Amino acid sequence: MSDTLQSEEPTQRPFVAERLRAADAFLGEEMDWGLMLESGHSNMLFRAQGPQGDLVLRINASSLRAFGVDRRLEADVLRVIQGARWAPRVLCNAWREGWLLMAHHGASLTEAGAQDTASQQTVRQLLAFVADLQRITEGPAFDYQALMALYRRRLQERAAAAVHQACLQQLEDAFSAIPNDIMTLTHHDLHSGNLCLDQGQLIVLDWEYAGLGWPWLDMASLLQHHDLEANDLYVLPVCANLSATEIQQRLHLAAHINQLLEQLWFAVREEQTG
Repeated sequence: MSDTLQSEEPTQRPFVAERLRAADAFLGEEMDWGLMLESGHSNMLFRAQGPQGDLVLRINASSLRAFGVDRRLEADVLRVIQGARWAPRVLCNAWREGWLLMAHHGASLTEAGAQDTASQQTVRQLLAFVADLQRITEGPAFDYQALMALYRRRLQERAAAAVHQACLQQLEDAFSAIPNDIMTLTHHDLHSGNLCLDQGQLIVLDWEYAGLGWPWLDMASLLQHHDLEANDLYVLPVCANLSATEIQQRLHLAAHINQLLEQLWFAVREEQTG
């Protein structure tokens, strides 16, 4: 998360002010919340120094901006992972009221720069984190079919370009091609902006799209966004008993799905923001 703060009129907006007061009430004192300047983030983020340390308050974006996010599912996932060494420390998730209070875990890997991102310690922690996720096979599931139906409805409502309709059809075909693999807890958004180093410990943020899902999507994200090679992933639990060819086929399909999901997400956001 960015360390750049801005204090201005957003705190005076009724929707925002109400949630700031709710967080203050939870903490038992009035906080000096500063708006965090966060590029590419759907939610509004505020930061303050509180009785329990450096805090971040997330005010949830509407479903139009946070497309495909299920706040109840996110809350369930956060309960499942609380206490894990790589999990953010959540103080209060008032998802029905539209806010989440958590500890500030330092700069993201994007902000930290290439040296931290490429360190062998960080790579080891990334692999250990994904291995931990792949051992979680029970819990709330992410509904891929519901997501595709949501995309189709939104694209139809907005008379989206034929290229976006074709992209959705490719996505549906790709999901149909997923092998009958075990579903495990999957983050679905493992770019470096969602990863922090808190005193050397990897912390994974933004669980808005997490749930039981196809773990190869996270593995393909590791190859796309981080300094790893396909061979590095062979130690992960889901690779056991698979040949190198089977692993490569799954990684190729997962990378294709991730690319299509990203294209559709940005297409819907562009339609929304005009």
